[in-house]
Amino acid sequence: MDTKSSASDQAKTIYRPYDRVEIIAPHVFKRCGYPIDVKELANTFTAKQITEAIRAVYPNHPEYDRNYWPMKRVAKALAVAVAAERRFGGYTRSIHTEQHDDIVGQVVTVYGKRVVMTGERYPGCQGYDGDYEPPYSGDAKANVILNVGGNYKLDVADGLFGDVVYGFDIEARHVRLVSRGS
Repeated sequence: MDTKSSASDQAKTIYRPYDRVEIIAPHVFKRCGYPIDVKELANTFTAKQITEAIRAVYPNHPEYDRNYWPMKRVAKALAVAVAAERRFGGYTRSIHTEQHDDIVGQVVTVYGKRVVMTGERYPGCQGYDGDYEPPYSGDAKANVILNVGGNYKLDVADGLFGDVVYGFDIEARHVRLVSRGS
């Protein structure tokens, strides 16, 4: 079988809920967006830094463990402010993944799908004479993301927001259809 035709056939495959797919690449979808991730940035703040930020507004605030929910909310707010100041790392939206080599070859069930857009973002501008050019996405590409799961447990270490998940997301181009669902 020609690899070009099989790759193009795979790209044309339409996945439906309850289809069974085999994972052929170890790239688990983490997020789609700009280079700076607010959750990752929030995890970099220490309890002392968060407490100092709170004490700038409320001087008598006691120091808590950073896993205490108000501390998490302040850490996220600080991360949003820092990310916005850095313009979220640029204008290119891309797919960010984590590599999990142990999932290759696993057969899982599709539970849902969604489409995310990647590409370059161009900000709008307005001239002195009232001309306005709205923001737009150049070279935008649609990427199909499948929510898959089954009896397979995936450990995701994600700091404050981490968890063990039994379902996860993966790009459709990283799976192969095994059987259609009923």
